[in-house]
Amino acid sequence: MNKKKLQSYRKQLIEARRKSLASFSDLDNRLESVANINGVEWINDSRATDVNSSYYSLSLFHQPIIWIVEAPLDSVDYFFMEKQIRNKVKCVLVFGEDDSIIKNQIGAIANTYSYAKTLEEVVQKANELSEENNVVLFSPAIAGSVYSDYKERGEEFRSIIFRQLQQNS
Repeated sequence: MNKKKLQSYRKQLIEARRKSLASFSDLDNRLESVANINGVEWINDSRATDVNSSYYSLSLFHQPIIWIVEAPLDSVDYFFMEKQIRNKVKCVLVFGEDDSIIKNQIGAIANTYSYAKTLEEVVQKANELSEENNVVLFSPAIAGSVYSDYKERGEEFRSIIFRQLQQNS
């Protein structure tokens, strides 16, 4: 597929998702603002169960992004996200059983890359790396294998953030 055609499809996809999101803006787990801690916005986008959804989510923010993504068990192609990752993502934090697939594709292009087994560990890392005016975007880019579904995964993210708030008060 030629580059112009691919760019046209991306633009169409982004526009379609914007329209769709506008009609479902109150849904949990889809670009849900969980908290603002010390000027850092924590966003739950657990509903992003594919790379296209995460690509769209990354495109919405103008602040530096700390992207929390789940490690895929099967091959996932992140090639079209390279520009977004280089230009918008301050740090990629990966959690899950094995990060070898995503590390081979994203590890070399990310400004900072870190891996941990659990969501709680990467949230703690995000808290350490974040600065005022950053966005911590939990947008897993896969359906996942660690949790039963995106709802459980999103609830766990929210719970971790609220525990962090209590510990920091």
